[in-house]
Amino acid sequence: MTTQEMVRGNWNSIVGAIKERFGDITNDDLTKVQGNIEQLIGLIQRKAGQSRQQVEQFLEQCCSDTGGLVSQAASAAGQAATQASKMVAGAAAEAGQYATDGYKYVAGQAEQGYDYARNVVERRPIESIALVAGASLIAGVLVGLSLGSRR
Repeated sequence: MTTQEMVRGNWNSIVGAIKERFGDITNDDLTKVQGNIEQLIGLIQRKAGQSRQQVEQFLEQCCSDTGGLVSQAASAAGQAATQASKMVAGAAAEAGQYATDGYKYVAGQAEQGYDYARNVVERRPIESIALVAGASLIAGVLVGLSLGSRR
């Protein structure tokens, strides 16, 4: 048996089914009954010439169809969530691989730079020392000037 709660919970689906099956029932008619099952049964009986038993069977079918739709929607939502989860996991794995590849590239470049600098220092030790001393002197002057300008 269809209950008042079932009618209220499935009202939008029931309204759609009523409009589809009983075209002479209007939105105003349905608004007047406001989900009241007894008034709804009486309305359908008057407008459609159906017996109470026929109307109750129709409402039962509407409520059970809605339950099936809800379970179908829940199933579809679960499948979509599973698919989205797989996509996120795949994207995360791909991002992790890109990060690993990027790290390896940067590490290789740093190693090449270190080897190049070591070779330069080995081939020209005096010039390298002079260059480092000059750079240190310039950096010291710049730091001293910036500290002096803050006072």
